[in-house]
Amino acid sequence: MRTGTAGLAPAMLCALIVAGCANLAPPYAASTDNVELLKSSGASAAKVGTISVPPKLNSIQIRAVAMTSPVEGSYGAYLADAIRQEFALAKLLDPKSSVEISGALEQNDVDTGGLIRGSAVLVARVVVKKDGEIRFDKVKSATTEFDSNFIGAIAIPRGMQSYPVVVQKFLATLYSDAEFIAALR
Repeated sequence: MRTGTAGLAPAMLCALIVAGCANLAPPYAASTDNVELLKSSGASAAKVGTISVPPKLNSIQIRAVAMTSPVEGSYGAYLADAIRQEFALAKLLDPKSSVEISGALEQNDVDTGGLIRGSAVLVARVVVKKDGEIRFDKVKSATTEFDSNFIGAIAIPRGMQSYPVVVQKFLATLYSDAEFIAALR
């Protein structure tokens, strides 16, 4: 008599599919505060170019889970898309603009190793060019902390949820930089 083994393969396949989806970073949701900051900044419209990312920073290891970007499999594309979202909502995105924002990720990590607290960090060089001339070139950074846990099943999702938060903080820091805004004028 076979007891339940026939249904085991489909159940395992479903579990693998669900687990695979769970390894993607949460999609970025534009910050209302960031959009308002851009709207009131006096910045001109810009286009968003490429944000490069070294291969070692293109996957974030959160304990036993490798979290990848849902945007083209690239955290550089994730950050560029986040900028595009907020510039579009602020009515400052223009793909034909002579002003271009680009850059390169330098640090990209989520740490759930603490038993009580975890942290996420994002460091990137941001470059603004107008008609090919560099007007802004600066390394910006942001960190965020969150409640972690000894139990991986609790800590891993919390770590994953912290990633869009650190991106929002990074962009708030960027938009608050008077030199960045001046380069967009």
